[in-house]
Amino acid sequence: MGLEKTHGRNYDLSRILSGIHEGRIVLPEFQRDFQWDNGAVKQLLATCLTGWPIGSLLLLPGKSQFFFSVREIEGAPRASPPYQMVVLDGQQRLTSLYQALYGRGSFRYAIRLDVIADRETIEDLEEAIVAVPSKRWERYYGNPRREYEHNLLPVSALRSPSAFYAWRDEALEHEVRADSKRRITDLYVDFLSGLDRYEIPAVVIDDEVHPEAVARIFERVNRLGQALGTFDLMVAKSFTQHFNLRHRWETAQREHPGLAAYLEGDGLPVLSLIALRARHSVRQHDVLELPGTVVRDLWEPSVEAMSRAVIFAQQRLGVLDPDWMPFRVQLSILGGLALEGELDSHTSFVESWFWKSVFQGRYDVASNTRAVEDFQALLGGRDPLPDRIELDKELMLSVNKRQFGSLHRGLLCLLATAGPIDPVEGVPTAFFDASNIAAVSVLGRDVPQISSAHLLTLGMLLVGRQTAKAGIIDLDEFQPATLASHLIETPELLKNPAEFLEQRLERVARQLSSRAQVPVELMAAETD
Repeated sequence: MGLEKTHGRNYDLSRILSGIHEGRIVLPEFQRDFQWDNGAVKQLLATCLTGWPIGSLLLLPGKSQFFFSVREIEGAPRASPPYQMVVLDGQQRLTSLYQALYGRGSFRYAIRLDVIADRETIEDLEEAIVAVPSKRWERYYGNPRREYEHNLLPVSALRSPSAFYAWRDEALEHEVRADSKRRITDLYVDFLSGLDRYEIPAVVIDDEVHPEAVARIFERVNRLGQALGTFDLMVAKSFTQHFNLRHRWETAQREHPGLAAYLEGDGLPVLSLIALRARHSVRQHDVLELPGTVVRDLWEPSVEAMSRAVIFAQQRLGVLDPDWMPFRVQLSILGGLALEGELDSHTSFVESWFWKSVFQGRYDVASNTRAVEDFQALLGGRDPLPDRIELDKELMLSVNKRQFGSLHRGLLCLLATAGPIDPVEGVPTAFFDASNIAAVSVLGRDVPQISSAHLLTLGMLLVGRQTAKAGIIDLDEFQPATLASHLIETPELLKNPAEFLEQRLERVARQLSSRAQVPVELMAAETD
């Protein structure tokens, strides 16, 4: 296909999102569903608010001859012809931005005003962004005054200057402090405005291109090219005639196969550990600021420390699979303690911190700042967190992988600490390699009054992958000891799935209290 069949141009983000909201900018029906988690959305929002590029789109004019049917972007009104554009590449980014800026979807995104005040880098901005389940947002916040009282500025108020000033005026209608309006206005003007002027580059396929060619373009998009990552840049920065970071990492993986498998070939966590030690930070920016001499001096002891941290996480914290680590900074903290020789000597102390930080959402915001604070406290023999855990019962009953990632991962780790027994093999699943452990649901897809019950983490068991492949798990065939190892009281409860989930949550809370060595209380939702 000749180059004249495509052209590039910039589009105003506000106009694209408006087109989505009108049902005029749509997706091919065969596109996958929206899959990004909250962390990815927060990264994207921080990138846009900073004015940095988010990559290009691939668009097909709406008047083209389609070889496919189309649908609306998730959360948007129904697709409504005539169409302006069909998005061939960029769905996840546009869906994220649309839902965040128009207040649609399962979550509402907001800026923590008490955190953003100390913003210095894009990482600081990202850490100030929070994701709140939509139902919870409506219950506890729901209007500008209550949002402001809780130090929350909804991202939807940043869609345009008029949206922000309308939110500000209503939020501060009864504010008695004279400087509050000036302070929040300055924050908006200096750091949070400009989304209405943000532009996204796009490659537009000519509307005369044959449908078969469009299909081939879609098939090949993003197949070529590979981004240069932080580790690659540090290879160059630390290189000398006698030190090649890439070669050192390859050697480390051979000498520590468990570490290699756990980090899945990614040496960046070791560099983050060095940054924690040398720069008191785990931000990517601070990793890149590490002098080559520091990397060379601390590389070997940091590899050893990270290997010990991984073993500790697997054996003591139930993090059998690297994807189960609730927050990435937790591995850096564990590695930092190992590097200082303080990990194995304070086992119960560190375990308590781990579980409290997971279920108190310690690193949901300001993760770098809090991680450094907690590391220093643990290093000094102080517990940085309160000696109790309060669990929102309604939220815990809704936890699933996509919408509550850190809690989902934390629950899997907690289930693993109970020593779950594979019902077929008759041995603890901890005996299997991480790649051979699967989380499977005992709940069906069509459970009355429970949406997507099969995705709920509290309905899952940890079993061997072969057992998972064999089909439906029948709790009636479990021995009592096997049931107990999965924190299940009796298979009879499955006759009432809602009661099953509540009973299992109670047993999970008891297991959490035992592991964290603190009281755990299940909190019912507040009523007006």
